[in-house]
Amino acid sequence: MVSAGMLAGLESFGLLGVFDAVYGASAGAFNGAYFLAGQAAYGAAIYYENLNTRNFINIWRLFWEKPIVSLDYVLEKVLVQEKPLNWQVVLNSPIPLKVAVSSVGQLKARLLQGFTDREELFTALRASSEMPILTGGPIEFKDDRFLDAGLFQGIPIYTALEDDCSQVLVLLTRPYGARRKSPNFWDRQVGARIMDRWKKGLGSSYLKMPRMYNETLSFLEMMEKSLEKRPYVFSLSLSRHYPLIGRLEKDPARLRKAAEDGKKAVFLSLEGKCDFARGSKDFESFPPHVEKNP
Repeated sequence: MVSAGMLAGLESFGLLGVFDAVYGASAGAFNGAYFLAGQAAYGAAIYYENLNTRNFINIWRLFWEKPIVSLDYVLEKVLVQEKPLNWQVVLNSPIPLKVAVSSVGQLKARLLQGFTDREELFTALRASSEMPILTGGPIEFKDDRFLDAGLFQGIPIYTALEDDCSQVLVLLTRPYGARRKSPNFWDRQVGARIMDRWKKGLGSSYLKMPRMYNETLSFLEMMEKSLEKRPYVFSLSLSRHYPLIGRLEKDPARLRKAAEDGKKAVFLSLEGKCDFARGSKDFESFPPHVEKNP
């Protein structure tokens, strides 16, 4: 939700063209696709109009032995009928979308790119967001099986640097300095064991997720202090006192506000630094309902 708002801010300034590539992990991959399609603000509305319903999150599905979170609803209904993604524009874009995923077969982060049709693009988006247990098991695609990018690289900064990107803008979804907590009892006794059934060693990677995420944040902070030489890394985040937004948050007002505040973070970061942003007061809220693609 937060990074979707940030992308809407970048879109409002017409900044898509300044990027050479867009790297997305998990929900960030969906946000990146809408950004490349010129639909960032439209896509942000998905979170507070479509994904805060039982169609997406329904704990009662456990009794039917189905995943609590439905990616089928997102990919088959939302992106096609309710908030149609202009996927052809994404495929034809000179700016590539690079989707971070977690390889089950290789137990490492990978990038999926060079999509030739809608099916490949949507499968990559699903693979990047296939949250262990919440949405189901690994997704088979081409030569491997994949899970949510967060298992090995929740923030795809390392893959961008490996691609020799010299200037990287990172959109963070958590407030400034917010670290992830250590695995809880359920993670250790249930989650990790289930994942080891899919691939030996996957469970230990699952338990290392918070530590790896926190180490990445420390790496970003270090890179931002070293601006004398390339690569230049700059991150955007909400203030350190901003309340965390839960993964299963449903309150539309809170979700919409998170998008608005993500957008404001872009304005506040650029104001006074760029001619086109100086003096801008365009903090207009996202509409309570989006009828069609603007």
